[in-house]
Amino acid sequence: MFRLCPILVLRRTLRTRLLLLPVACGALVCQAQTSHPLFPKTCVPLQATQRSVDGVFTAQPYEETALIQSALDACPAGQSVELTPAPGPNAGGRQNTFLTGPLTLPPGVTLLIDAGVTVYAAPKPDEARPIITIAPSPIPAGLMGFGILDARGASPTLIDAQGALTIFKLTLRNAPGITVRYASISGLHIEGAKIAGTQAIVLAPDAAKVEILHSTISTAANLPTMTGELYATDPTTSPAEALTTKSPITLSAVLIPPDPTFPIAAPGSQVVFYDGPIQLGTASISDTLAQLTIPPPAIGTHHLTAFYPDANLSFGSVTIVVPQMTLEATGTTVYARAPITFTATLDQPTATGSITFTDTATPLAQSPLSQGVATTTTSALTVGPHTINATYPGDTSDTPAQSPDLPIQIDPNPTITALTPLTTGQPYGTPLTLTANILPADAPGLITFRDTTTQTQLGQAPVSQGKATLTNITNLSVGTHTITASYPGDTEDLPSISAPVTTIVTGIATTSSLSATPTTTTYGTPVTLAASITPAASTGTITLTDSLTGTTIQLPLNSGTATYTPTSLPPGTHVFTAAYSGDATHAPSSSPSIAIQVNRIPTSTLLTGLPATIPQGAQPILTATIAPTSATGIVSFLDANSGLLGQSTLTNGSATLPLPPLNPGPHTITAIYSGDTDDTTSTSPSLTTQVPLNPTILALAAPTTITFGDTPTITATVTPTTATGLITFTDSTTGPIPPALLANGTATTRLPILQPGRHILTATYSGDPADSPSTAPPITLTVLPAASTTTLSLAQSNIPAGVPVTFNIQVTSVPAANPSGQIVIRGIAPTGPITFATTTLTNASAAHAYATVSIDSTPLGLGTFTAVTASYAGDPDDSPSTSTPTTFQIIPTPVAATLTLSSNQIPIGTPITLTAALTSPAQPPTGTITFYKDGLAIATIPTTNATASTTLTPQALGTELFTATYTPTGLFAAATATPQFLTVTPPFSLALTPTTLTQTAPSSATSTLIITPLSGYSGPITTTCAVPQPYFTCTIDAPAPLANSTPSIAVIHLAVAANILPPKTASLTLKTPFTITLALLAPIFFRRKKHLCLLALTFLSLSITACAPGTFFDIPLGSNAILLTVRTPTASISTTLTVNITK
Repeated sequence: MFRLCPILVLRRTLRTRLLLLPVACGALVCQAQTSHPLFPKTCVPLQATQRSVDGVFTAQPYEETALIQSALDACPAGQSVELTPAPGPNAGGRQNTFLTGPLTLPPGVTLLIDAGVTVYAAPKPDEARPIITIAPSPIPAGLMGFGILDARGASPTLIDAQGALTIFKLTLRNAPGITVRYASISGLHIEGAKIAGTQAIVLAPDAAKVEILHSTISTAANLPTMTGELYATDPTTSPAEALTTKSPITLSAVLIPPDPTFPIAAPGSQVVFYDGPIQLGTASISDTLAQLTIPPPAIGTHHLTAFYPDANLSFGSVTIVVPQMTLEATGTTVYARAPITFTATLDQPTATGSITFTDTATPLAQSPLSQGVATTTTSALTVGPHTINATYPGDTSDTPAQSPDLPIQIDPNPTITALTPLTTGQPYGTPLTLTANILPADAPGLITFRDTTTQTQLGQAPVSQGKATLTNITNLSVGTHTITASYPGDTEDLPSISAPVTTIVTGIATTSSLSATPTTTTYGTPVTLAASITPAASTGTITLTDSLTGTTIQLPLNSGTATYTPTSLPPGTHVFTAAYSGDATHAPSSSPSIAIQVNRIPTSTLLTGLPATIPQGAQPILTATIAPTSATGIVSFLDANSGLLGQSTLTNGSATLPLPPLNPGPHTITAIYSGDTDDTTSTSPSLTTQVPLNPTILALAAPTTITFGDTPTITATVTPTTATGLITFTDSTTGPIPPALLANGTATTRLPILQPGRHILTATYSGDPADSPSTAPPITLTVLPAASTTTLSLAQSNIPAGVPVTFNIQVTSVPAANPSGQIVIRGIAPTGPITFATTTLTNASAAHAYATVSIDSTPLGLGTFTAVTASYAGDPDDSPSTSTPTTFQIIPTPVAATLTLSSNQIPIGTPITLTAALTSPAQPPTGTITFYKDGLAIATIPTTNATASTTLTPQALGTELFTATYTPTGLFAAATATPQFLTVTPPFSLALTPTTLTQTAPSSATSTLIITPLSGYSGPITTTCAVPQPYFTCTIDAPAPLANSTPSIAVIHLAVAANILPPKTASLTLKTPFTITLALLAPIFFRRKKHLCLLALTFLSLSITACAPGTFFDIPLGSNAILLTVRTPTASISTTLTVNITK
């Protein structure tokens, strides 16, 4: 029975709750905590891949039970499987959820659920298992972290602790029944946790000591509102409510709703962080977490708090100690005998002296300072909790310092005992050696070896360097044995037991043998069987088995032998084997088999009482006599013809049978004795008898004349009419006719189709078992031939010369007689009677036969062929016949002419090839082709292979029309091809830029002529320039040859001369009061258009003499045309450049 016990539950948020838990009062202790549990090292991190908001999954959820359980099973004791959220900000929608079914925590393994992560139970109402089961063990498993474990109402119990368990900081909620059920003798520690449920914690009456510290525990009647927790961490420590550090600190305020639907925080909500009355800063809430990172505070103790104004919620406080001297260890939880190093660090690196390390009040070591650091290493700490402190006494320049207490837990070493595998199949009495290995190798004590099959202790052996060996074990009985090795443990090492190892002890090998005397005998003769076992010390029984009868005989062994003498083995082959069952120390064995052949007693049979001749219906008595007369059983009487006549049972060695009526003919009779279990079978010598047949008379009735194709019936009659059997009919020409069975003395059959001619019909009766065979007198039958009809048709009536003439012939026979034979096709040609062809009918089927003949029409010539018939000569079954006359005509062979040009558009001067091709339904046409250009014949060419070609070179631009006509030779018709058009284009085009020049006299200018090839023309070109007046000078730069479609450019240079007028004389009188005398004439020459003029100055007068003879220009104003011409070897094209002369 559970009873209620009031428990005071303390929380670090300075709240106090009174909780009534159904526990055994003596089992629960509330006490001050000496040190916080520590988050163990992570062996397997698992990152969330699912997301939920307020308990609702954002995608189709899936279970991760196997993943989490396999990680737990792989994790060694003292480490954890850590469930982490996906990287990234909470507001970004990171994955934060796991979904799992029932899990089992191995001893010493922790499931660590990080802040922001929720683990939901999979909804399986049919499973009554708890979500988390703690395996039985004194080594505590752990459920830790700042996350949430939510049962979702899926299982009546959230946690079932059957072994030691530590719950640290975790939130447990939504179990419909019991949240934590504890029934163990190992201890339950709950600290800083939040546990809610219908029954939050249920303890068994015999539960071990339970500690509940700084935790909120609520039942269904007293569920809290939303709560919060504040934790601190630095770069090297896990989240905690108290922290000693000199590093930057991250404060985490965690909101804990009582259920997933509880409203948490509006967007933008802030949490305010304080150091005493001083505000450190604010942080926004994302999901359920607000975090603020601050630099390390000043040396001393600081109480940091956080407050959520929107919910009027205080998160409690964390204590931060910034020491003058820090104390660190290489581990806070260490196994016994393992070395641990403590390091004390002063703020004053120049301090001198030494540091004293103490364990509670017991000095551990004193180590000198070096640059403010002192270390010591020890492996002598005993199992249990330790509080380590470092003290500095100071020196002349530095003040004393005391480190914060450092809690250290020394745990007993977990041990592993392994038993070396054993050789199996060892014979009884062979010494056995057992070897066990233990880790750690320095664990002391004894190893106990046990045979769990017989529940006996085999012995103990001391551990030496991790190994214990037990030798000379010879007391294992025959059979399978399961052996274990167990280590009892000591104050520093936990007990362990090895996995069981199986070995098989076999019995001493034995050999069985079996002999028989004699191995071949007759029924009733005794046989002796002797069995022996080696070694002779074998005891027990040996079993003989007879394979024929299935009999088994168990015989006791006497000095390893046993004998058995049967006196009445039944006839047959007896295969005996001897099987030894074994005893406590000897193995079973079986002998090779031995065969004994027991034969039956031989017998003889004699048949009497059968006459040499028996009338039909007579029944003489048959007698069979068997020796020896003691034989029993059945005698069968057999006729070699009809089989079994009957059977009779032996009486005093004889058996009789009245002979049943026998069919006429010879009969061979024997008597066969079937034998019995002791006597063999035997057969009598055969006896022969004869039964005569009744005589018969056969008559045949049939017509004497029929037409080919008729199939009348014929009838045979037998006397006596009681005769039965088959009548066979025969035609002297074709052979057998279908037979018929007699019915009331008559048999009827239908004649097959017989070939025309004389036939002799006969009938034969084959007889039956009582009646003799007979033959009827023959009948002569005459078969007349069948009538035939011949039909002739032609494939076409108007046949071009050279096209085959095809005759189709069909011969029909009435009645159907498969016509065959020769067909002759005749008619009247324009030159007289003609035989076209002779052929043979083919493809005969029933009443029809066919023939098709094709002949060359060329030798027939042109004209009409009349009275064309096909004559059938007939065959033995069909009469001759001739078809109705018909007519056909041979006409000239039509010819189609096609004219093609090598191109339908060419540049002028390019050769063009004209090709005419002829086609006809017969052989290639012959004759000549005449080619026409614009209606005028240009060439007549004989055909070669029904084609003709000619080549010409057009010399004029424009369109030309070409045709071709066919003039035949032989039997072909004339033909004209469809006309073809040819477009003759220039070989190039001209483009002038500019086309007009405006000039004065004198002046010069240029224009550019672009020459573009057409239709792929390539070749050289030349240019000329024609001027209308001599005062124009025109030159053209030589253009490049044309190539394909690349233009060629020519620059035109045009110059206009100056005006030169005819000569005139002028005088000038100078009015001056004095006379100027020139001693010499000053000739002034000037050149104007290659004419030299002389200006002579005379005294007081100026005379202009006439210029030398030359050309004089008076260039008129207006437009002038310059003719530009571009030539190829076959064509030329001109264009005009306009020149306007202005003042």
